[in-house]
Amino acid sequence: MRNILLITSLKEVDILECQYKKRNTVSNNYLLINEYESLIAKRELFYCKGNENVVFLVKKPNCYRIYYYINSFNETISLPFNNTYLIEILFRSKLERIKEEIDYWLKNGFKINLVRDLLKAKHSDLTLAYHRVDGLAINLAKDIDEIKYACTLFNSTFDKYSADYIEVSEYQGLLKKQNILIAKLNGENAGAMHFRIEHSVVWGAHLAVDSKFRGKHIGVELYNHFLNLNKITDNTIYCHWTQHQNKQTMGMYLKMGFKYTGKSTISLIK
Repeated sequence: MRNILLITSLKEVDILECQYKKRNTVSNNYLLINEYESLIAKRELFYCKGNENVVFLVKKPNCYRIYYYINSFNETISLPFNNTYLIEILFRSKLERIKEEIDYWLKNGFKINLVRDLLKAKHSDLTLAYHRVDGLAINLAKDIDEIKYACTLFNSTFDKYSADYIEVSEYQGLLKKQNILIAKLNGENAGAMHFRIEHSVVWGAHLAVDSKFRGKHIGVELYNHFLNLNKITDNTIYCHWTQHQNKQTMGMYLKMGFKYTGKSTISLIK
């Protein structure tokens, strides 16, 4: 494997998958047809293939995300050196279950980046701790300037490779969807939260507090507002991914009533 080649049609994807997707193939590829179509239209989908293995590469603002089909752990993958590459692998409970995959990518020059755990709770299972914060107001973002503030805060706070980086082209859509909360302390932007609803499940996507306002319970109050805003019944389901390494944040969510679902992801970077 050496050259990265642009994919220009779904037919190319079908040909590659027919060639490399076999009964015992190891893969992390969860891309759907509509995602392929969008990436092809934007000229953001590439591939690099060998005799036994193939990788699809999705161009992101800071890196290429890799989706792979591996049929031989002995075949080396050589990618151009002037780019950053990210792989994310979903696993259940025990990292040992994907040890062979991880070892393979480590041998090919990747390093472990982050582990994230999926947490879930029903509203009726949650115990919320409220704090009175004088001068705090939390509302849905009302204009593009507030969307820009929130997205800039998210992008600068979270890992720029494995987190869901928000591009400028998404700002108008986020404003229209009305799914970003802005926290203001005495009229000054102090934090933000991004959420989405999929198949009746409420997902917490990003939550960040400006560095100069941390330690004032603004993050907790943002999260409480998010929970209550999206509550339909006591059976409303909330989910979010949390960094396994962040013991303080993980402890806070578990104390609230969230439970680990047994699903995690590990990201590797080169």
